[in-house]
Order: sequence, then C-alpha cells, then structure tokens
Amino acid sequence: MKRGNKILIISAAGLIFGCKMAQSPIVTVPIQYREKIVEKLVPMVNPADSANFLALFECDANNQVIMKELREEKSKHVESQYTFNQGKLKYNAKTNPDTIYLPSKEITIEREIPVRVEVPGPITNILTWWQKTQVYAGRVLLGFILALGIYKALKFKSII
Repeated sequence: MKRGNKILIISAAGLIFGCKMAQSPIVTVPIQYREKIVEKLVPMVNPADSANFLALFECDANNQVIMKELREEKSKHVESQYTFNQGKLKYNAKTNPDTIYLPSKEITIEREIPVRVEVPGPITNILTWWQKTQVYAGRVLLGFILALGIYKALKFKSII
C-alpha cells in the first residue's frame, strides 16, 4: 500500500506542476517627442501719443489779455496746431495710429506616453519537453494501473 501512495503522490504532483499558462506578448509603444516651432509676425499697436500744453496769460492796463509764454511738449508722431486770437486759444493735436510687427515664436510640444497593451498572439499548442515527459509517464502509469487492476480482478476471482 505504501508503494501505491507514493505513485499517487508523484502523479498528483505531475498533474499540478505539469502545465504552465500561455502568456500573451506585451507590446510597449516607444515615447515620441515632437517640438514644432513656428515663427510669425504679431501686430502690436503703439499706445496713443500725448501732448502737453502750457500757456501763461497776463492782463495789461487796458484789460487786454496778453500771452506771456507758450510751451509745448509732445512726442514725435503728434501733429499739433494752435491759434491765439482775441484772447481765445485753440489747440488741436492729432496722432496717427502706428502698428509695428514683432517676431514671435510659437512652440507646440507633443508627447506620446507609452501604454502597455496586451496583444493576443497566435495560440500554439506546442508542448515543452517536460510536458511531453509527463504525458508519456502518465500513459505508462495508466497502463500500470490497468494491468494491476486486471491482475487483482483475476486474482480475486481465482482464475489464476
């Protein structure tokens, strides 16, 4: 009976450790990094120009207004015109809008992050040498068990 237990334990161990699971291949996508630089001209509008005006007036003995000093400060692109007639000062300032184009770089960065993807590969049922050895040992063991069973059955009926 001890021999039968040993055979049973060995065959059970062969069944448990005999087959391994097929693993599907895992494909990793490489990281792609692209940087796109586009240079273009961006229009920029200059702010409005300004002009400051200072006039000093005095009255004479006859109550006539006399201009004592006239000072004007303005930027390059301001056109001004003023008149003083009979105590009335008129001042006009004009500026033309000025648009300049500045170079600008627009950078676009694209990154692709790798993702693990399981790709089902072709299923092949090719046995390893260990699996083939276990199949052969199982057939021999099955034949031995059948022969032992037939022998016991015949011995029990006392034919032999």
